Amino acid sequence: MTTEPSKFSVYSIRGLPVRVWGESYAVVAAFESAPTELITEYFVMTKRPKESLNSDALKIAVSPLPPELGKIDIEFALREGLRQTERLLMDLLEARADELSRPDVAYLPFELKPTNTGDLLGCWMRGQFNSQLKEVQAKTKCRPLALYLGFLSKVGIITQAS
Repeated sequence: MTTEPSKFSVYSIRGLPVRVWGESYAVVAAFESAPTELITEYFVMTKRPKESLNSDALKIAVSPLPPELGKIDIEFALREGLRQTERLLMDLLEARADELSRPDVAYLPFELKPTNTGDLLGCWMRGQFNSQLKEVQAKTKCRPLALYLGFLSKVGIITQAS
């Protein structure tokens, strides 16, 4: 089916006022679960009003397509996971608009900016999203993501110098 059996990407959520969610990230993973099946998982971590994690996963049936339609592969699954993440973020924005009693917040534009795993390392070391990152590690079935988060959990937390 594919040469890469699994892959994940990290995104920072940009463009929103800090009061909406604060520092926020999305992780999208895709992997081959069977010879004719891919799974995409997506995880959204937001800081406000309290640190939280929202996540979901989808199964994608792999079938041969005419060349004009492209290919259903890991890259397709990652793109679909990213689209589902955007959908989830729009729903979360609506809910946050209600919490803030600010209907305009539901319509604010945002951007999912590709970043690297170093941003997650920085969060971990600052003590931010630690329980959410452990939860992602427990939930994910994407081996590279689970391994990365396992390594991350062995890194020390930054403390105040005396």
